[in-house]
Amino acid sequence: MSKPASHAPAADAKQDKAAKGGSFLPKILIAGFVCSVIVAETALFFLAVPSADEVAKLAEARLIQNVGNHEEEKDGHGGGGGGHGKADANATIEFPLGEFSVICKPGGDQRNHRIEFKLFGTVKGKNKDKLDKQFKETSGRFRHRLIMEIRTATFEELNEDQLALIQRRILAISNEVLGEPLLEDVGFESYEIYEE
Repeated sequence: MSKPASHAPAADAKQDKAAKGGSFLPKILIAGFVCSVIVAETALFFLAVPSADEVAKLAEARLIQNVGNHEEEKDGHGGGGGGHGKADANATIEFPLGEFSVICKPGGDQRNHRIEFKLFGTVKGKNKDKLDKQFKETSGRFRHRLIMEIRTATFEELNEDQLALIQRRILAISNEVLGEPLLEDVGFESYEIYEE
């Protein structure tokens, strides 16, 4: 009876090896599945989530579309004027938005910088009186939002050659504060950055 007892541990050892080998394959499959999910999510993130420039371009396109729709509504409801009055009404006019001097630490920089600029906007002749009225009513909110935008911008955005991103942001802020897209564009008459 001692011989059967000696063969039993050998059979148990074979079963343990089989069990260990069998349990290793599911672990590899699970690890492979988890890795593939992570890779797929990462690829989806890089392909589906737009960059900051793409978001800014989409916002600008939406704003331009809103301005166009708003003008079409006004043209549809307006009537009357002759050809000469209509040409003057659609002429683009510059509208002064103010002079600014903002001290900030752009992009977490430890040094203070002073940004001085003179801002103007462009408006259709037919909207100038309305813009003048609304700008007088909201000039404090406009200045506050503009200063906050400059203070939260990065040094690269503030020092960019064309200042395109800052201009788009200021245009969006302007039309948001004014309550409707009266401004077509904004620009800088002068723009300087000084290190304090």
